[in-house]
Amino acid sequence: MFKISLFLISSLLFSVDYQSEIQPIFNAACGNCHLGNSSGGVNVSDYQSTMDSDIVVAGDAGASSLYDRITRANSEAGDMPPGNAELSEAQISLIEAWINEGALAEEDSDTCDSISGDVTGDSMINVLDVVSLVQYILGSGSLEFECAADFNEDAVVNVLDVVTLVNTILS
Repeated sequence: MFKISLFLISSLLFSVDYQSEIQPIFNAACGNCHLGNSSGGVNVSDYQSTMDSDIVVAGDAGASSLYDRITRANSEAGDMPPGNAELSEAQISLIEAWINEGALAEEDSDTCDSISGDVTGDSMINVLDVVSLVQYILGSGSLEFECAADFNEDAVVNVLDVVTLVNTILS
């Protein structure tokens, strides 16, 4: 559970990279049927082949047949991979995140348009940032600039970022 939570938090901060994160899943779990020989008209041997197979609706995992197939109950008709093989929850979440981020060929490397700690985007680091960050961590709020939320730069958004932010404001 901790690993999945950590994965979900990190996926909010960093976009999914097709080549290093998605293609290895396809190679390992789909390779017997869908790499090159295109079983069922689906070829996931590389990014372009995957997109040409019309199994991904960029930006909408729920409308993507790929996501539908990998989330079906084990041994349900049309589940992938078929039989007793299953993708892990983390692998499914990663594929879902990649699709919902726009199914990009390369990781989105846009830089943050806000300074570290300024999660509200008002060009100031103040108590509003602390409140917004706490609400976000507790799951009851959103941030204008999620990219500025990892204030202590440890690749995890958590209470340590709140403490670092408060200490910065007080100093």
